[in-house]
Amino acid sequence: MIYLDKPGGQTICVCDRCGLTNATDTANGVVVEGWMTGQLWLDISLAEQRQTPLCFCPACAPTMHAATRIQISASASLG
Repeated sequence: MIYLDKPGGQTICVCDRCGLTNATDTANGVVVEGWMTGQLWLDISLAEQRQTPLCFCPACAPTMHAATRIQISASASLG
């Protein structure tokens, strides 16, 4: 997760894999050097998609880089 702490003047990075937290000195949306970022797209329905920013610390980034695309689908059996 990446978010801006404007009162504190920082960009906060929380690793979505291990929970490690780090911050930059400015609230500009640029993550800490060495951290990997990405986007998770969730298809809620054919008419709605949601996008979530992801962030991984340097220790978790190599593992998550190998899984650059994950597709999850669900279907109901009509029978």
